[in-house]
Amino acid sequence: MVIEKRISEWENILVDTSILCALFKAAEQNSVDEQFLFVKKLIDYLSKTKTGNLKDRRFFITSITVSELLSKENEQEKIEKIVRILDSHNVEFLDFDLGSAFLLNHDFHEILNRRKLNNFAAEMGFKSGDFMMAREWISKDMMIIQNGKYANVDVILTCDKNTFYPISKKSSVFTALAYEEYFKHEYGVMLAYLHDLAKLNYIASL
Repeated sequence: MVIEKRISEWENILVDTSILCALFKAAEQNSVDEQFLFVKKLIDYLSKTKTGNLKDRRFFITSITVSELLSKENEQEKIEKIVRILDSHNVEFLDFDLGSAFLLNHDFHEILNRRKLNNFAAEMGFKSGDFMMAREWISKDMMIIQNGKYANVDVILTCDKNTFYPISKKSSVFTALAYEEYFKHEYGVMLAYLHDLAKLNYIASL
């Protein structure tokens, strides 16, 4: 069962690779992309506000995400750049450990073999010639999701409607799509995440 928490309850927040990529793009000089700029607005709000219980919010990033980013920089440089882009003193990194691995096997064991991963990739629109790449992509997304679930985060934020979000639907972890149409906000304040609308639009796109 997925527990859908209000933004005021988002204390522990996992950001996936697509969120960080959007933040890096938004930070580029003269960026005008509305999606990237909204992600920046959302993360800025979360990093500068407390929860409804006046607790500091914490951002979590998995080692899988770190490995996908900035491959030419050393680990310390990667970490420093990510912390700067999140503009928060509360950033923690999660290793994919044995507990996360057991949880992944429990939640996704039915689709972990090659044939079923190929079928799942086909459902998401991948062509057969891209199945090898798709299996790797899907597996990494599964690992990120299970890292967040094992760490008991309140929400996972993603911009990836095509693979990450559908995969997260197979695991009981609350995942929010970081698109402006799914957030009620005014004057820079994020009032609510419209989870039902996001789910309806996802179902309609199938």
